Amino acid sequence: WISQAEVTAVFLAEAGYTGDTNVLDGNFGFWKSFGADGWRPEIVIKDLGKRWYLPEMIGYKRYPCCGAMHPALDIVCAVIDKFDLKPENIKELNVVLNLLAELTLWKNRNITPHIEAKFSTAYVFSLVFHRVAKGYKWQIPQTYNDRTILEFMERINIYTPASPDYEKKENMVEVITHDNQTNR
Repeated sequence: WISQAEVTAVFLAEAGYTGDTNVLDGNFGFWKSFGADGWRPEIVIKDLGKRWYLPEMIGYKRYPCCGAMHPALDIVCAVIDKFDLKPENIKELNVVLNLLAELTLWKNRNITPHIEAKFSTAYVFSLVFHRVAKGYKWQIPQTYNDRTILEFMERINIYTPASPDYEKKENMVEVITHDNQTNR
């Protein structure tokens, strides 16, 4: 939806909309919501349109979901590839994430509008096991209503530091197959 907002902003600008001219000004300007310790417009507008400043670290989302899930998704993908695992081989998937996974939206297993798809941890990990190509297919009704993906979600357990069994978890990802082999 960030991309949609960016495209909408371009269309609004083309239509003559200028936006709030003092959104960054004052002690309670927009800069404050990002934890900045002050607003220095002279730095921001210096060489505006001539020179571009980019953060030292810029990245692209590897998966169409919240970035906090990406490291665990990378591990799951590596385990799937290394052991050539298929959804039907899996008895249980245990994943340790940060406290964001305690949010109701992240725990949701009943995806109705597509926006819920990118936050449902069980859904996202089920997609990886079903090798659904990363992209728009992760957020379309045909995918989030797929019976096999939904059934596999029941085998996925998400742990956080707030989970009762958290202290017993030694690995970020644990895949248990039906023959009781554990892959970490």
